Amino acid sequence: MQNDTSNNPLRIYKNKTSHAMLMTSVATAVLGSAILIESLSHRSAVYAAEPKLGIEEITVTARRREESLQQTPIAITALSGVDIEMRNAADLTNVSRFTPNLTFERGAGNTGGASNAQVFIRGVGQQDWLFTTEAGVGIYVDGVYFSRQMGNVLDLIDLERVEVLRGPQGTLFGKNSVGGAIQLISKQPTGEFGGFAEVTVGRFNRLDAKGSVDFAIAPTLAAKLSFASLNRDGYVKRLIDGIKLGDINADSVKLQLAWQAAENVEVLLAADYGRRREESIPDVAIGFNNAASFAALWNAYAGLGTYSSIYATNNPFTTNATAKSQSDVDSWGVSSTINWTLDTIALKSITAYRATDAAFAADPDNSPLPFIETSNETDTSQFSQEFQLSGQHFNDRLNWLLGAFYIKEKGSDHFISRLGQGLFAGLESLPGPIDGSPLNAPTAAGGPGNPLNLGLDIDSIRNSHISVESLSFFSHVSYKLLDRLSISGGIRYTHDKKDFTISYFKTGAQLLVVPPTLTSKSWSAWSPKLGLEYQITDDAMTYASVSKGFKSGGFNGRPTSLGVATSTFDPETVMSYEVGMKTAWFDRRLILNASAFLSKYDDIQLTAIITSPQGGIVAAVDNAGKAEIKGVEVELSARPIAGLDINASLGYTDAKYTRLNPGTQTTTLNSKFVKTPEWTYNIGAQYTAPLDSDSGTIILRADWSYRSSVFHTPNNIPILRQPGYGLLSARLVYRAPSENWELALFGDNLTNKKYITNGLEALAAFGTADATFGRPREWGLSAKFNF
Repeated sequence: MQNDTSNNPLRIYKNKTSHAMLMTSVATAVLGSAILIESLSHRSAVYAAEPKLGIEEITVTARRREESLQQTPIAITALSGVDIEMRNAADLTNVSRFTPNLTFERGAGNTGGASNAQVFIRGVGQQDWLFTTEAGVGIYVDGVYFSRQMGNVLDLIDLERVEVLRGPQGTLFGKNSVGGAIQLISKQPTGEFGGFAEVTVGRFNRLDAKGSVDFAIAPTLAAKLSFASLNRDGYVKRLIDGIKLGDINADSVKLQLAWQAAENVEVLLAADYGRRREESIPDVAIGFNNAASFAALWNAYAGLGTYSSIYATNNPFTTNATAKSQSDVDSWGVSSTINWTLDTIALKSITAYRATDAAFAADPDNSPLPFIETSNETDTSQFSQEFQLSGQHFNDRLNWLLGAFYIKEKGSDHFISRLGQGLFAGLESLPGPIDGSPLNAPTAAGGPGNPLNLGLDIDSIRNSHISVESLSFFSHVSYKLLDRLSISGGIRYTHDKKDFTISYFKTGAQLLVVPPTLTSKSWSAWSPKLGLEYQITDDAMTYASVSKGFKSGGFNGRPTSLGVATSTFDPETVMSYEVGMKTAWFDRRLILNASAFLSKYDDIQLTAIITSPQGGIVAAVDNAGKAEIKGVEVELSARPIAGLDINASLGYTDAKYTRLNPGTQTTTLNSKFVKTPEWTYNIGAQYTAPLDSDSGTIILRADWSYRSSVFHTPNNIPILRQPGYGLLSARLVYRAPSENWELALFGDNLTNKKYITNGLEALAAFGTADATFGRPREWGLSAKFNF
C-alpha cells in the first residue's frame, strides 16, 4: 500500500532531519527567539492607537491555580465553550481534531460499549477498557478524576472550557497521568437569573434538546441546573433485521450549588446522572480468512453453519450481524469542592463518589451464525478524596502546592463470550482424534474424553472482581529567581494496591477451569519534575522541563487458564524532556506557541490478540519493552482584521521501539505505535460580520483537520491501517440584534470521507477482521434561545 505522505514536504523534512538536529534546532529557535522578540516588541506599540483587536486572554488551571495560558509553562490546548460550539464538537472524540498529537476514539467492536474511550497523547495511552488496566491519559471533570475508560466518551455540554495537557502530569494532579490529562471545567452558578434552551435537528433523524438555568436560592446560595437529551439514528445497518448501529440515545442532568459559606469559604456541590440506551458499536467485517485454524475446525465439526467471506458486504455501512445489540450505560456522581482562603494560603478539598453500571453486547463475526458473540455486564464505583494546600509569598515570587490524593475503587464484570459455539460437542462426538492417533496419546483434538478438546473450548463465562486503593502525595513549587527567570519543580509518591478475583467457566464442557482465584499486587513509584521558565518580554516566555510519569501495573483480565488468571504485568514509565515557547505579537493580534519533546518510554503495556497453541484466541497484556518518542507541536491564533479569526495547529510524533522484551508477541522493532499518527494538523477560520443595528450578526466558520496514516492494532496488520485523511466541517450562525436568540446551520465530514476509527483482527485464529468507520456526512439546524 502506497505511503500517503510520501509527497508531503513536512515528511521530506522529517526524513532529512535526525533526532539530534530536530531537538537542537528547536532549542536554538527557542533561545534565538529572545533576541528576535526583543528587537520586534516595540513594533507592537504601533497598533496601540487602533481599535482593540487583540485576542482575548485565556485563563487556565493547568497548575491548579488560575493563570494566563500564555504564562503557563506546559504544552496545553484550551478550548472555550464557545470554541466547542462553533467547531461542532459534540463529545470528547471531536476535541482530538483540534489538538495536536491527541487521539481520542471509541472502543472497538468487541471490547466494550460505544461510549468507552481510547485516548493517546504523544503515543502514550491505553487501548483496553477493562478495569484490570489503567488509563494512560487522565480525564477530570471539575477536578474529579474519572478512573475508568468505560463511559468516558463524555458529551460536551454547558462547559466553560476544555483543557488538554500534554506530557506527564504527576506533580500537580491527583491521579498520576503518564501521558497527559484532559480537564473539563463546567460553567458554575453565578446567582444571576439566566440560561439557555437549544433544539437541534438534522440528518439521521437527529433531535437534540439542551438547556441550562442559573438562579439564586438565597443571597449566599446560587444554583445551576443543566440537562441534555441527544438522539440520532445509527449509520450502519444490519441487513437481516434492520437494526441501525452507531445511534445516539443519551440523556443527562446536572445540578450545581455554589454556597458562599463565609467571606473566605466557598463550597461547590454537584450531582449528575447520565443514561445511554444505544445499539452496539457500528462494527463491520473488513476481512475474512477461510483457512483460519479455529474457523476451519468450527466449520467442520460444530455443525452450525459455514463461516466464510460469503458474509462480507464490502460496504462500510452494512453488516450481516444478527446477535444481541446493546450499549447501555447508567452513571451518576456527587461531589463537594471546598475552597478556604487564609491570607496568602488556600486549602482545597475535593470529595467525590461515582458509580457506573453498563451492559454491552456485540456480534464481531458480522454474520447470522453463532460463531462469535460477546456480552458484558460491568459495574464500577469509586470514592476519591483530594486535598490541596497552596500559597503565595514574597510578593508572589514563591508559589507552592502540597497535595494528597486517595481513591478507592471496586468493580465487577460478568463476561459471556460465545466463541465457537458447538465445537466442543462436535469434537466429543467424533469416534477418535482427527489425525487418527490413539486416544491414550492424541496429537489432535477429537474423540470422547480427548483432553485436547478442552483446549479448544473457549465458549465461556468469566466473572471478575477488582478492588483498588491508591494513595499519592505530591508537591509543586515555583520561585522567581529574577524578575523574569523562574525555577519550578515537584515530586510525587504513588502507592497502588490491587486485589483481583476471577473465575473462568467453559460452557461447552460445563467445566469450571479457574475457580474463584484471588491475586494481589502492590506497586510504588516516585515521579519528579524540574523546570526553568524565562519571561523574555511581557508577551513572550520560554521554558524547559523534565518530568517522569508512572502508570500502575495490572492483571490479564481475559484469562484462558489458571496461569494467565494469576499473572500480572508491570507498571510503565515515561521520562519526558520538553522545551517550549509562548508568544503574543502585534498587540495580541497573533498568538504563536510551540513545544518540542523527547520521551523515554519504558515497560510499555500493550494489549494484543494472539493465537494460542490450540488455535484459539487470547487477549494478553505484555510489557513490550522500551521506546523513544520525539516530536513538535505548534499552535497559532490570529486576528489580522476586525471580525476575522484564524486558528491552526501542527503536531508531529516520531515513535520508535528501541528494545523489546523476550517473549513479546505481535510487535517488532519496526512496528509503528498503535493509534499514533506521525502528523496531525488543522486550520480553521471564523468571520463575524455585524449587520446594521437592526439586523443582527452573521458568523461563518470552517475547519479542516488532517491525520496521517495510523495503525489500529499493535501488530500493524495492513487491513487495519488507515491512510491519511482530512475532515471538513462548517457552521453558519445568524444572531439576533438583541442576542437573545440565534439560528445555526452546520455540517460535519462535508466531503463524506470514509475512514476507520478503530478495529480488531483475529485472522489467523477466527478468520475475522472488523472495523468501525467514522460517521458519514451530516448536517444539522439548531435554534438557541438565551434568557
